[in-house]
This record gives sequence, structure tokens and C-alpha cells, in this order.
Amino acid sequence: MLSMYYISKKVGIIVIPAEAIKSILKERSETAHSFAQRLSITPQGLDNRLKGGMTVATLCEMSNMLDYKVVIVKKDISVTGYELSE
Repeated sequence: MLSMYYISKKVGIIVIPAEAIKSILKERSETAHSFAQRLSITPQGLDNRLKGGMTVATLCEMSNMLDYKVVIVKKDISVTGYELSE
């Protein structure tokens, strides 16, 4: 589960993976309800995913539906967007 990891969008801003998904939804002006429908799950199912932590596979699936991808890079490489870190 990824609940022990964090995703940071900018230096100094750290959120859990669920918060990154919520942030992307907000940026896209998409509701959690409509996103759940696109994932073919109930809104409660989406809420459970966001509150209970998620596997890397689930994060990849959700990210893909939002036109994002999960990438692993060396620590010393600078990237833009959301960056997975401990």
C-alpha cells in the first residue's frame, strides 16, 4: 500500500497519493462521483481507495484515467509534476 509514501508537487508541499489524486480532480474540475463512474466503481469504493491507501497498481490505474503516469527516477534527477518520495 502507498499510504506510507508521499507525493510532492512542489518543494515544500507534501501530500499522500490520495491527496494528489484529489488535487488533480480539482484542477480538472471533475467530481469524485464522475471519476468513480469512469473507474466503474461506486463513489464509496473511490472513497475507500482514497482513505485506505492504495497499491501501486491502483495508483497507476487512477493516474492513467487522469492522463498522468507514475514514474520512478533516480533521486538526483529533477522532475516536474508529482514526485513520489518517502
